[in-house]
Order: sequence, then C-alpha cells, then structure tokens
Amino acid sequence: MFRNPSDLETSKVESIVKANTAVLKSDIEGLIKDQQTRLLISEENILGNMRDNFRQEILYPDASKRLSLFENVFGAFCGKVSLTIRPYEQYWASAAAFLISRGRNIPSQEKIDRIAFSARTWRQIISEIVQVFPAAEIVVWNFESFVEKPEVQVQILTNQAVKLATDPVYKPKNVSPSCEVLQDILINKGDFISASIIGSSGKYFQPFSNHQIQHFRQAYEADLEWLLSGADGKVTFHGNYK
Repeated sequence: MFRNPSDLETSKVESIVKANTAVLKSDIEGLIKDQQTRLLISEENILGNMRDNFRQEILYPDASKRLSLFENVFGAFCGKVSLTIRPYEQYWASAAAFLISRGRNIPSQEKIDRIAFSARTWRQIISEIVQVFPAAEIVVWNFESFVEKPEVQVQILTNQAVKLATDPVYKPKNVSPSCEVLQDILINKGDFISASIIGSSGKYFQPFSNHQIQHFRQAYEADLEWLLSGADGKVTFHGNYK
C-alpha cells in the first residue's frame, strides 16, 4: 500500500495491491462482525515519504494518488481523516537531517533554493484529502500545539477522553539528530566539507536562509488563517495560532 504510485503501471504490482486490498477489506469486515466500533490507523507515510519529497523538491507530490489507494480499502468505513501540519522550515530541516543521518548527502544550495520557493502548500494537500474522502470528517491540527500531548490527539480522533500508558515525563520520539551527531556521521563518511557546513548552523541543522524562512512562514500563516476561518466549511481545525 505504501509503494510509489508510479510503480502501479506494472501488472505484478497491481496484482499485489489488489490482493492486499482484499485482505484488508476482509479484516475490516471481521472487525465489524466482532462488533468492534472503532479502528484507528496511524501511519506517517500515507501521503508519501521524506526521500520522495526531497527527490522531487516538493511537498508530498503523490498525495492524491496514494490516498486513493487507501480510499479503495477504507472509503466505505472511514469516518474521520486527520492530518498534522508543521511549519515548512521545520519540516524540511527535519527531513534533511533525517536523510543525512541515513547516509544521504547534504542537500545542495540549488536544491534548497528550489524547495524554499516550491508552491505546494498544506492547504493544497488538505483540499486533496477532502476530495478523496468527501464523506469523512477531516480534522487538522498544527504540530506545535499538541506535540507533547498524544492523549489530546487520540481524543480528537476518537471523540473520547483517553488515558495513555505513557511515562510521567513526556519523552519525544524520533527527534531530529543534532548538528553534532550529523557532523560525526559526515566525518565518518569522509565528507569534511559538509561536516563543516553542518557544524556552523547551530544546535539543529537549518539549511534555509532567513529570507527563505520568512517566505515559508508567510505561506504557513496563510494556511493557518484559512483553517481558522473555517477552511471553506470542509475541515475542523484544532490547535492554536501564535
């Protein structure tokens, strides 16, 4: 289900998708027979992944196609679809750090420039979700509002107060590697030039200039203003706007 949609041109992959779809539909029907009333699915790569975003230099370019695969399975049963959005400069910087930590090269300045002024926004992606799942309730919240409140996120999704079995002190998962960690990775690769660039950018890697960050923030503010104004009556927004 998480393959690149362009791969679906081959008959082999199409048959795999059809088989997996049939299995998932059968599983859902089994849950219904067992009188299960709620199924919560959380998966970070439904819209796409960071590697493809960086390769194509745009935010989740295949989101609509990928969502359609899930609609084929869950559409008849889907009551709610949610999305967490994040400031663009934070998302892209975090994605870059992740990829570098997995052995990718530091992105070139040309790539950073193209990403910074790519036109695709969260608003467009949210509109695509609405289009693919017209009968579902669409809920969105901003990352910075509930990043340390997983129980609030689950409550929004289930409409029920929940108590999660978490540590008394919240410990963030999958935090971006620090510049020091990235620098060590690059030095071990023998890429001393990139290591020196990483080392000069602060605690966490931020490849974008102040001008580019300002451009990102204007776009993000426009997204939030649209959501806070009602998002054309099609989306429920949770969170705050500071």
